[in-house]
Amino acid sequence: MLCVCKVTNQMIATCKEYIRDGVTSVWQHTHCELTKRINDCIQLNEAYQRQYTKTKQKLNESPSERQFDFRFFTSLLLYCLFFATIG
Repeated sequence: MLCVCKVTNQMIATCKEYIRDGVTSVWQHTHCELTKRINDCIQLNEAYQRQYTKTKQKLNESPSERQFDFRFFTSLLLYCLFFATIG
């Protein structure tokens, strides 16, 4: 579970870097460019959530296999929701 948490945190850090890349303030991006970058991060989160759902379903079908708890998705979801509201 620690590995998946690290991946989630790295995705957040990478999205922050991506949004800030090339400017000293995110507001220096054109509206179009900022919206594109925010939407890219939101799409990344959505793809990550889909994979989580698929993995969880597979694990539920095989109860003898090691089960994981992925409650830490909240931080990535909140980060994307924040950008969705300003985008």
